[in-house]
Amino acid sequence: MVKKGVMEGVDYAFALHVTPYERTGTICLREGVFCAAADDFEIKIIGQGGHASTPELTVDPLLIGAEITTNLQHIVSRKISALRTPVISVTQFHSGSALNVIPEYAEIGGTIRSLDPDSRLKAREYLEQIVKGISETHGAKCEITWYLGYPAVVNGKAAVDISRTVMEGIFEGDNIIQVDDPMFGTEDFSAFSEVVPSSMQFLGVHNDEFGKAYPLHHPKFKIDEKALGYGVRYFVGIADKLCGHQNN
Repeated sequence: MVKKGVMEGVDYAFALHVTPYERTGTICLREGVFCAAADDFEIKIIGQGGHASTPELTVDPLLIGAEITTNLQHIVSRKISALRTPVISVTQFHSGSALNVIPEYAEIGGTIRSLDPDSRLKAREYLEQIVKGISETHGAKCEITWYLGYPAVVNGKAAVDISRTVMEGIFEGDNIIQVDDPMFGTEDFSAFSEVVPSSMQFLGVHNDEFGKAYPLHHPKFKIDEKALGYGVRYFVGIADKLCGHQNN
């Protein structure tokens, strides 16, 4: 969309995302990094298969893959400052199909979430060093495929100030919740926040009558539709505020 010129002539960008962890009638406010960049990876370890009774005649990709999986966490704890540390999660590990056979290859997949460009780049570089180094040490080959996602969403001060003013006209005092920390989820809204001052915030949609608040994307996630009215009022307020600026 951005490449096709949709942001030409646009001064600000605003968005809301629902959250089940705050009740209806509340809204969250955060300036700075709102959510993380996401880069997914797939790793293939190519060893030499053989019979499970003679592992010395094989290059065991499963064992190598397990070593890689645990060593990736050294990136988080030892390679990048704790003040800027990313999240690295291995979410897939596939290898073998028979109980008496050491497989020829293992496949690992996962995601890296980072809050700033430098940590994002370093995490990818260190991952490649670890995968290639461990594979070579054990006589295996490796293939790494990257799926580079969207960058972090950054809420700019100018847009956040507008959001705050509008919120104060809709929500009562404590119902505007100041958010201290970014989240490690990711949003394609970042494509807009890279171009213009932007503000993406959370809108509370939980009703205590629902009982437990299930997370986003959970099959039991539920939204209180009464919360949608607050979202509409917020966006109308943003439009009124900006039109007022233009008229002045």
